[in-house]
Amino acid sequence: MLVRVQASSLNGFDVSVVAGRWAGMMEHRFPVVLGMDFAGTVAAVGESVTRFAVGDPVFGVVAKAFLGDGGFGEYVVVGEQHGVTVRPDGADVAAAGALGLAGTAAVDALDAVAPQAGETVLISGATGEVGAIAIQYAAAAGAKVIATAGPGAGTDFVRGLGATDVVDHTGDLAAQVRAISWSASGSGRSPTRSWSC
Repeated sequence: MLVRVQASSLNGFDVSVVAGRWAGMMEHRFPVVLGMDFAGTVAAVGESVTRFAVGDPVFGVVAKAFLGDGGFGEYVVVGEQHGVTVRPDGADVAAAGALGLAGTAAVDALDAVAPQAGETVLISGATGEVGAIAIQYAAAAGAKVIATAGPGAGTDFVRGLGATDVVDHTGDLAAQVRAISWSASGSGRSPTRSWSC
């Protein structure tokens, strides 16, 4: 299906493509258009498309075995079965255009550890795209979230997303996490498992 792109984002993957790190690892179909993420509206559908119709608001990730088509273009062609879904009513198009790759990575990481209510999750890189999304999902699952961040604005940011505790990423992480865990177990909140994503 053909999607008229309204928003996209620049990810670390795109920067790696520009730096030539994917040369020889993935086919490049020139001109290579960057932008793994996209949000927009369906402009046209092929005859085998059944999940979407022209005009549907969508967002997702350009998931192809080659580099060439990207969300930085005015339009992008994507298959309906992988990497695209309907954008929910009221979802901001700009936010949706930055959600695909980071959101998928965050959900995959959390699915791998499957945090349960009352368990503890350590999220490193918490102020980045993946970490910020992972905090929100882990907190929504009822997990206690320990996030790494710098003091000041970074700490305020991750706490605003749902982090219960914050450790300074420039200090001794292991000691800080042990101190938080010791304090939690002393107050009767003994975590059953601790994961890092």
